[in-house]
Amino acid sequence: GGGAGDTDVVMVCVKLWDIEAAGTALAPALSSEATVIPFENGVDAPQRLAAILGKDRVMGGSAHISARIAKPGVISHNGKLAKIFFGEMESGKSMRGKAFAAACEAAGVAARLTGNIERVTWEKFIFLVAFSGMTAMRRQPIGPLRDNPENWAMFLAAMGEAAALAEARGVTFREDPVQAWLPRMEAMPDSYQASMLEDLEHGRRLELPWLSGAVVRLGAETGMETPANSAIVEALTPFAEGT
Repeated sequence: GGGAGDTDVVMVCVKLWDIEAAGTALAPALSSEATVIPFENGVDAPQRLAAILGKDRVMGGSAHISARIAKPGVISHNGKLAKIFFGEMESGKSMRGKAFAAACEAAGVAARLTGNIERVTWEKFIFLVAFSGMTAMRRQPIGPLRDNPENWAMFLAAMGEAAALAEARGVTFREDPVQAWLPRMEAMPDSYQASMLEDLEHGRRLELPWLSGAVVRLGAETGMETPANSAIVEALTPFAEGT
């Protein structure tokens, strides 16, 4: 006992470049009834895991939290935001989703089962591509970016490109996703910065290919121009593999 084979739900929380390695390591250890939920940034982790583990085993997930590895074995939680969202990729609320939501509630974990995890994932992604890309490219937290009209215009443009891409791919929103983020971004502390900036400062690998890089790549496939995200990718690509 004690292995993944005894587990009902596996939460995958690795960096985006490790998705395939995590899926490959999990595959032989999972029981036939186990469910795998990735909580990575980006928008394609469920599909990448499903290609390895099978579509029926994978749900979608999105983690809303600011945290970092303070040192090996120690996670530092920044601020008060800490909530996870999850749901079936085909929409709807399944029994396994309800069971996991109940387990989270019993454990005191802030969690929400959603009938549209794709929309929730893209809503986060739209903000994150700009937040990660701009704080890393400018080497500044969000406060100075907000105070500089040129930088803030580029920040919003990067968000707008991601939002337009989502809609072109059939994702529907209840309200304009960029406008919905504005009051939340204005309320963020001046010192708030993305983990990509910290990774850059420490010479670590960046999630760039799956964030702004994904906007550029998927935009090209859709026939959309993405100048703001393209500029972010061009500026950060020399550091993407770490230094």
